[in-house]
Amino acid sequence: MFYRIALLVISYMLIATISTSGQSPVPNNSELKEVKFVYEGAYGTNKDVVVGRFGPVAVGNNDRVFIGDADQETIHVFEKTGEYVTSVGRIGRGPCEFEYITQNTEISFNDGHMYVTDDQLQFENSAHVFSLDDWSCAKTIRLLSDDKDDFKELEGYFPIRFYHLEEDNLLVVYRLTYEDIPDKKNYLYYLLQDEDGKILSDPVLRLPGPRYASYTVEGSYPFNAMHSFPFYSRSLFAITKGGLLLTANGTDFEIRVHDPEGNYVRSITHPFENKKLDIERMKDNYERTGYMSQLGEGVVSEMLEDEENVPENWPALNQMLVDDKNQIWVSTIIDDEVNEWWIMELSGEIISTFKWPVDKTIETVKNGFLYTREVETETGEEKINKYQIK
Repeated sequence: MFYRIALLVISYMLIATISTSGQSPVPNNSELKEVKFVYEGAYGTNKDVVVGRFGPVAVGNNDRVFIGDADQETIHVFEKTGEYVTSVGRIGRGPCEFEYITQNTEISFNDGHMYVTDDQLQFENSAHVFSLDDWSCAKTIRLLSDDKDDFKELEGYFPIRFYHLEEDNLLVVYRLTYEDIPDKKNYLYYLLQDEDGKILSDPVLRLPGPRYASYTVEGSYPFNAMHSFPFYSRSLFAITKGGLLLTANGTDFEIRVHDPEGNYVRSITHPFENKKLDIERMKDNYERTGYMSQLGEGVVSEMLEDEENVPENWPALNQMLVDDKNQIWVSTIIDDEVNEWWIMELSGEIISTFKWPVDKTIETVKNGFLYTREVETETGEEKINKYQIK
């Protein structure tokens, strides 16, 4: 049962002007809205289900919450009130079965169905489709187009996610394989496809791909370790109701608006003073915490030592999403422990700003609620927490 455990009101008064390094000069506007968040409850392990390592998280139109389980290879479904409903899909190599669920798995919804991407060998570069009425397997669609070879620029590229468009078409994002990244320019290509995998046009967008540092780890079994550090700028993308495409590279406070065909329309810009990057402090922190220790002892430090193009500043933007009211939410990097979120109209007009802890990742905003991924201090369990927006 979904208990209202506590009433937590998080309220931040808007500040007229902030001049500290890494903080934002918010316009002096008494009309800006004060945002409050009221804690409603949590989703995850309860008396009816044990949820393993969290993979993807999504919220349906009826406020049901869907949590991908990376240990049990299934999708757990919860009512908006928190009660466990069912688990969809299972481990396996047949239709609508998962060999792996990871952080790269995507969950989305369209026309009464749930789509879950898959990267297992049997259904690589595909999406399994489930009915939201009875959870049955409706079909599996292939995201990797047979037409890909007709586009020379897509050599070595494979789909990683997609977005639903009108008329059941998809906007599919292609990424370069890790093996090819050291030797080629790395981009993200956005292509219009139908559900049969047919590419309907030239790429509508080409954005810079993730930046990686690499280091050859010597030993009995040498390997090339790759890692994308959090201070690298990265491409951000969101799509609005009506099909406008929003992009940003994160370095500056600039959001580029494109029409559904990818044509540039305008930019949303705001003055912002980027936070200075203290690389020595970061090295010390990485060594102290054992950051990315799975790569091997001292590997991350060696990567940083070899990195020739360490930026002077942190990126301005860290995350971008569009809520169901067609409002833009972007997080700006201002501190090690908190980000400052800006809520804007599509015109770029600022509605509100608020500060939010870095370790409480905002997953989505829907139907007047904010959903975050958090770890309970006492138990160490991951939870999806729900806050009413007031």
